[in-house]
Amino acid sequence: DANLAGAKLGNYFPSDDYVNYEDDIDTTAKFDTATILPDGDRWSEDTDMKRFTNPNHPDFWLSE
Repeated sequence: DANLAGAKLGNYFPSDDYVNYEDDIDTTAKFDTATILPDGDRWSEDTDMKRFTNPNHPDFWLSE
């Protein structure tokens, strides 16, 4: 139930030991259509969250 509105996480990338990239979504995270993603889009069931968490993802998102 954390409110991260306005949170700046900088260039923090969890280590491979911390994030299991085989899981589609970390089940401890709660997303819904009101969730605004770092790129400004809203979350949907089709969202590939690895794009925001895995620096090796071909479409990895970085802020400008």
